[in-house]
Amino acid sequence: MQRIWSFFSSIRLTLYLTYAITIDVVAGSLVLIGNRDIYNGIDRMVLVNWWLNTGSRHLGVTWWIPLLVFLVFLFAINTLVCSIDRLIPICRFYFREQIERVTIGGKDMEEENPSLFNKRKSLAPFYPYIAHIGFLVALIGHLVGSTGGFKSYGNVVAEGAAMEVPNNRGLYLLFDRFDVRMHRYGYPEEMKSYVRLLEENKVVAEKVVEVNSPLIYKGLAFYASDFQQAPDGRFYVAFDVIKDPGVWILFTGLFIFTIGILLTLFLKRDWAELTKRV
Repeated sequence: MQRIWSFFSSIRLTLYLTYAITIDVVAGSLVLIGNRDIYNGIDRMVLVNWWLNTGSRHLGVTWWIPLLVFLVFLFAINTLVCSIDRLIPICRFYFREQIERVTIGGKDMEEENPSLFNKRKSLAPFYPYIAHIGFLVALIGHLVGSTGGFKSYGNVVAEGAAMEVPNNRGLYLLFDRFDVRMHRYGYPEEMKSYVRLLEENKVVAEKVVEVNSPLIYKGLAFYASDFQQAPDGRFYVAFDVIKDPGVWILFTGLFIFTIGILLTLFLKRDWAELTKRV
């Protein structure tokens, strides 16, 4: 058991996994470029659904995806074990009522640098592990989003009409009006879709949907992705409906990770030297 723990707490394993993940992603990117017909729907479906319907049938060109999942899984275990392995001595030092005599390089640190012992209540040694926690939380969020939710693209609704939201019986998207401003070179410079959500004949949400500004309701995100204008002047807009239950977990993890990285910039070097010796 100790050998297994030592294996997963190794910094060398972290480096090897980092190299392996990088090589696998680069190789997968090259494979993807040469097989666009197979990967065409990977962004339009939940990853697990795409793998079950398409990816598992073409292992010759999708082998790098399960390998990547396996490597990231090992990396997560390595991160967790490393964090626990290094937090134990830090916690022992931090919560100890009295600091025993510590020598570094044969020198009595209490005599060499008395101010060092006054920093025992600093949280600086914990900062790197805040980033570790953020990484693990973000990974959980990505896992949840890759196994749950749904993606529905190209739901065309006419101006003034309504549609039932996919996978949500009784919830309707009412498309009231569409405004578009065209650039002088012919592409849309601004698109505004005035929409409302109806549930049990009651308006539960409304918004002017613009590019990168979707309507969000109970985890559902509504994007206006394309439009066409009929000869009679009526607009038809394609709405994408996406539900990702892991997106807020992912964002929370990334926020925690960023805070941990920024705080680590203030980690004192003498703290790192002392905690390694305690």
